[in-house]
Amino acid sequence: MRALAVFLVALILSAGSAGAQAGRYTVAGTNPGGTGRYGGTLTVSAQGDAYRIVWDTGGAPVEGIGVRVGSVLATAYGGLCGVVAYRPSNGAFEALWAAMGGSDLGTERAEPAGREGSYRVAGTNPGSPEVYTGTLVMDATRNATTLRWNVGGSVYEGIGLAVEGVLGVSYGEPSCSVAVYHILDNGTLDGVWTLPGAGGIGTEVATRR
Repeated sequence: MRALAVFLVALILSAGSAGAQAGRYTVAGTNPGGTGRYGGTLTVSAQGDAYRIVWDTGGAPVEGIGVRVGSVLATAYGGLCGVVAYRPSNGAFEALWAAMGGSDLGTERAEPAGREGSYRVAGTNPGSPEVYTGTLVMDATRNATTLRWNVGGSVYEGIGLAVEGVLGVSYGEPSCSVAVYHILDNGTLDGVWTLPGAGGIGTEVATRR
């Protein structure tokens, strides 16, 4: 597993600096399928190597978890969720991930396993050096990518959107949703989002206050 360990170190070093996007933002967005517009605020706080995300767009605030890879911030929200940020690497995928409320990052590498969309995965849980293994199936649809992991006899399902070559994924409870932002040079977060069963993609722009 030495090759995997070297990869994990390189991937962590390539992650965006935690706290780099911390701040309060004004948001303007559209719902999936163009079913309405909304506004409000977004607060991004460093939480160890991850991010705590809070949206306030009317009603009760919504909390999420985020990880950054390069110029992309991937977030998950809507329940007890985890977030994964995959980027392609020579036919495989490398990932950083975090669980709701967590401050450490896990890692994962997904290698093609024959049939299109099927992968063998190996990774580490947040804060643990032990390596886990399993399988992953990705199915890209018109609006999003669905994912299904089988690790240690447990099955996890997720939904993902790609921004700037990074696939941001939310997994966990059936209500878990995903928002993925491109961090522009001026600090603005230019994002897309969706939730299971939405049948479309929403947009959101968050401007630093």
